[in-house]
Amino acid sequence: MKIAEGDSVFKALHRFVAEVDPPVIPPGKSRTVDVAIKGVEVGDAVMAIPPPYLGEGIGFVGCRVTADDIVTIGLDNHNKNATQPVTDSWFFIIVPK
Repeated sequence: MKIAEGDSVFKALHRFVAEVDPPVIPPGKSRTVDVAIKGVEVGDAVMAIPPPYLGEGIGFVGCRVTADDIVTIGLDNHNKNATQPVTDSWFFIIVPK
């Protein structure tokens, strides 16, 4: 990407906050959560910033735009029991394609 004099790569960034309500995750398994973010399109780059605490043994795997207006988040359960991750607000940074 070439940036013209006086332009900024950051002017295209969009920030969103959305509540994420993950499902119960079985022990040693992964699950995904779809989050509605109006205006996001397939091909956009996305970065999700989770809350400080997701739940004991819960790990954030990553995220991607899976459909227009939908970001999918992946979570892992590293516990020996099924675990309900915390429902909380997440921050999302979108870079349009």
